[in-house]
Amino acid sequence: MTEGRRADSARRRERVLKALDAAMRTGGDITVSGLARTARVDRTFFYRHRDLLERVHAAATAIEGKMVSLVVVYGISGWECAGVCPGRTSTGEDRSLNRGRAIA
Repeated sequence: MTEGRRADSARRRERVLKALDAAMRTGGDITVSGLARTARVDRTFFYRHRDLLERVHAAATAIEGKMVSLVVVYGISGWECAGVCPGRTSTGEDRSLNRGRAIA
């Protein structure tokens, strides 16, 4: 029974890591809730596996840091940012903030 639980936990962990990798590549939703939905795990899974939670926070911080660098250091406008910043609209808004409403 213990081996079965370990195997299940390993499968869930693998799904979380794949979801995090995909979100980083595509600019998807890098939040515990968003990744839990994508990986089909409960949010509490992240809190039981602190290393995964730390990875999520580090990834979210890295993505935000890249955006700030592009906009502040290079003075990139929202339109330019949309082409190089994953997860951003043509006005530079975070796509995750626009859920449930159409983006023109």
